[in-house]
Amino acid sequence: MGVHLVGGVIGTLLIGLFATESAPNKTAGLFYGGGFTLLGTQALATAAVLAYSFAVTWICAKIVQFTVGLRIDEQDELRSIDIAAHAEEAHVIDEEPRAARFALEDANVSRESRRRAPVSGRTRRPDTGARRPDLPKPATP
Repeated sequence: MGVHLVGGVIGTLLIGLFATESAPNKTAGLFYGGGFTLLGTQALATAAVLAYSFAVTWICAKIVQFTVGLRIDEQDELRSIDIAAHAEEAHVIDEEPRAARFALEDANVSRESRRRAPVSGRTRRPDTGARRPDLPKPATP
C-alpha cells in the first residue's frame, strides 16, 4: 500500500508542477508558467480519491468484520500467521529455525494435506476438517 499511496500522491501532484502544454490536456504546470490552477486541480483530485478510497475500504472492512471477522485466533497470531494460514515458515523468527515445521508435524498434518487446505479453514485441521484441540474456540461477535 505504501508504494501505491505515496507514489500515486506524489506523481499526481508533480503533474501540477511539471506538466507542459504538449501534454494531452494542453495545460502547463506551475513550473512552466501555468500558475496554480493545474496544481490545485490535481490536489483536489488527490483528496477526493483518498476520501473515496478510505470510505470504500472502511465499508468493506466493516462487512468483513461482521461476517467472517478480521482477526485470526490469538494463539495462531502469536505462533505465526504464516504457519496458521499458509503452513509456511518464511517469517518465523525463533531460536530453532525449524520449530514451526516441527509444530506442524506434531499435529500429524502431512505436507500434502496442508497444501490442499483452504485458507478460510485456518482454525480447522487441514487433513480432517476437525477443529484442532490446541486452539481455543473463537469468540462470536
